[in-house]
Amino acid sequence: MTKLKKPIEWPEIDCSGHPRQDSLLDVSWPSLYRDLQKMRQDEWAKLSKAYEAEPDSFWRSWHWVQCHPVFWYFDHKRHESNLQWGRGTDEGLEIRPAMVDPNTRKVEKRKGRNTHLEIWAEVFPASMRQLGGGIRLHDYECDTGGDTYEQAIVNVAAKIYEKHGNDRRVLAKEWGNG
Repeated sequence: MTKLKKPIEWPEIDCSGHPRQDSLLDVSWPSLYRDLQKMRQDEWAKLSKAYEAEPDSFWRSWHWVQCHPVFWYFDHKRHESNLQWGRGTDEGLEIRPAMVDPNTRKVEKRKGRNTHLEIWAEVFPASMRQLGGGIRLHDYECDTGGDTYEQAIVNVAAKIYEKHGNDRRVLAKEWGNG
């Protein structure tokens, strides 16, 4: 198995307790929360390796952003059973079209300069301390764009990777264990 260029440091997530027995299936699974955490970690490691191998792939970039730990949050309890993940592209990005100056790639105030359509992507990581994912801060250093939706996703994935790598360590330092 190939090593990651940027290793993963996992945030601590409570896996204590046992789920109540499912009366329909009459099944007990005492290690369910630990098993779910291990499956998520294995899936993220696979996605990270695939992304690092092919960072210019829209497919790899979209899935990597979708599952990136900077977008994880807890629903109503800080526990593995309430971890929301796999929502990065859906909830952590704002994608919008913008007319920009084709030379500066910025919205210019002077009339007639903004003639190029660009797709902008803005990045909003989630707090793992605040329940419900209600706290999202704008990580403007990762904002970028592209001529197409696909290129904007590839570009924003590259910015997130450059700043955060494959985990939440940078975000936790910036947010004080956010």
